Amino acid sequence: MKKKLQGHSYMIFLITILVVLIMALSIASPFFLSWKNCRNILNQSAIYLVLSVGMTFVICMGEIDLSVGAIIGFSGMIMGMLCVAGVPSLAAALLGLAVSA
Repeated sequence: MKKKLQGHSYMIFLITILVVLIMALSIASPFFLSWKNCRNILNQSAIYLVLSVGMTFVICMGEIDLSVGAIIGFSGMIMGMLCVAGVPSLAAALLGLAVSA
């Protein structure tokens, strides 16, 4: 019988795959482990990091909410429209947060 990967073994398996992938990409390109690339990856994933922290709290409280994506899109649209209309960036961000709240 095949033994299924469970719990701790599954996590070790995924981390091993991640490490092998990082090593292979580092060998394939000298730019992969550069500071510029790491900073670029963090900049691109910042919104997902913020969303995942918020969703973690929602899920831990037992209140599964699927409207987060729609609210993020709506508040982003409002902030963009305000910026195009000439509203200062800080005011547009605060108004976008107020709309999403």
